[in-house]
Formats: sequence, C-alpha cells, structure tokens
Amino acid sequence: MYIDKNGVPVSKQFDDVYFSAHGGLEESLYVYINGNNLRERFEAMQPDDELCIVELGFGTGLNCLATLNLWSNLAPSSAKLNYHAIEGFPLNKEEIRQALALFPMCNAEVTQLLDVYPAKPYGICKLLFAEHICITLHFAMVDEALVQLPDSVDAWYLDGFSPKLNPDMWRTEIFTHMYRTSNVHATFSTFTAASSVRRGLESAGFIVQKRQGFAHKREHLLGYKSHE
Repeated sequence: MYIDKNGVPVSKQFDDVYFSAHGGLEESLYVYINGNNLRERFEAMQPDDELCIVELGFGTGLNCLATLNLWSNLAPSSAKLNYHAIEGFPLNKEEIRQALALFPMCNAEVTQLLDVYPAKPYGICKLLFAEHICITLHFAMVDEALVQLPDSVDAWYLDGFSPKLNPDMWRTEIFTHMYRTSNVHATFSTFTAASSVRRGLESAGFIVQKRQGFAHKREHLLGYKSHE
C-alpha cells in the first residue's frame, strides 16, 4: 500500500484506491450502510435478535468501523452482530493506521480495531469488540474463504477492487455461493455498476437494481435475494 497525492491509500497489487478520494467514510455510509438499508434494519431489531453481515474485501476496515459505529448507536444492546470479512491481501497494523488517519472522527474505533488486529494477519481471526459484537476476519483468497462463511447471511458488502483489475472477486460462482447462503430477506450493495457484475448477480438469482453512484460515479448496484 502507498498513499497518493490526495492522501488516499492505494493498493500496490492492483493499482486501485481503497476508498474514494471524495470522502471514504461518506462513501461507506452511502454505498454499504444506506445501500443495504441498515440504519432502518438496526433500529427495527429486537433484543436478542442477530444479524450477519459479510464483506468481500476488508481492505482498511473502514466499512467495518462505519458499521460498528452505527450498530452501537442504533441496535439494542443485547442484539448480536456477526461481521465476517474476507481479505486476500491484508494490510498490516501500521498501514491501516496510515490509511484511516484521514478520519479523526473514527479515532476511537480505529484504536479499538488496532488493539485486537493481528500482528501477522493470516487464517481466521475472531475479534471481540464487545459482548455482542464479533468480527471474524478471513485472511485468504476468496474461494478458500467462502467455504468458511456462515450459511445465514443478512447483508453483503461487495467491495473488492475494480472488476477489471481484480476479476477473481467478481465471478458468477461467488455470486451463486452468496445466493445459496443468504437468508430470505438478504440484501447486497456494491460500488460498481459493471454490466458483468450485474449479469452475474442476476444469473445467481438476485434482484439487481441501479441507483445514483457516490460522488463522481454515475451508478452503483444494489439488490436483494429473490423470494421465488
């Protein structure tokens, strides 16, 4: 990873940014939180309810931290959040610290993440943020990690690098596995509007919609599991 002239972290492997130069936190909230209707879903949860979120592409952890912040403010204290994230090219602690320095409003969450983040990210790591919040990081390539995921997912964040630069993260086989392990009302959202991604998700059985993208992006995809 390196930091570009705009202060945005960039992957050396894929020469692609980890989040938008127009506001990474705002992008997370718009694309993934709003795109999966999570604010309303968190508020509607009852005590002892459970919710499972899976992120394909943990990256800097920004989406995860945005989710945890919202959950802590809106969900009942006894509700349980299971957050799983896949990352085939994990950053180390110092790289995450550098990448998230753009967001001083998240300092508390960043510190909490780095306190439990492994010094050598490898394999499966469970991070207990609070009594009812469990984050499981799957440091492996996507095919290996998919079979480690639960089979009752409520929301998906598709946040791999660009489909053109990292096509392995956007294959129809992955979308088919997503559909098979999704709960009946499961949703997904992603920053991209690539036609190949749309076709793959539709082929797997998802209902796919488009809406205005974040900042300079014209559109992005979101949707839900077909109930048929």
